[in-house]
Amino acid sequence: MLLRNPFAVIISWWNHQFDKDREGAVEGVYGPKFEKFLLQEISNWRDLALDWITMGAEVLVVHYERLREDWERELRKLLKVLKFQADEGRMTCLRRNPLERFKRRGWDLPKSPYTAEHVGAINKVIDEVNGALMEAGLEELPLDLYTEFRNN
Repeated sequence: MLLRNPFAVIISWWNHQFDKDREGAVEGVYGPKFEKFLLQEISNWRDLALDWITMGAEVLVVHYERLREDWERELRKLLKVLKFQADEGRMTCLRRNPLERFKRRGWDLPKSPYTAEHVGAINKVIDEVNGALMEAGLEELPLDLYTEFRNN
């Protein structure tokens, strides 16, 4: 299961959905359409995570932020769980071609789209999912890497 900071997930998914009109997407992130979107997406993030945590068999948690921090470590961990031997030639190729080369440029918001109420609601869901991870004996959320909006 791949988990990412839900604050970043919401902005990323909004960007993906509405990027055809970048100016409208940036303006819209401060309106009621975004609030409705946010509430639906935080519920989706929570439900998907809790479903995998409670009903998944042999779940490996991969945290997006840790993957970005050290993709090779995380990939080797995944290969080990899947009982695959790492192909060192392919690993070398991956090292030579970093993800950033293929990533489209995002857009910067002039201010956070999250109100204090949004932050509280999202933090509550983060804490719920993290508690479920701990209870299941799975790797906890890397809250130290969730600095983007968490303490807004």
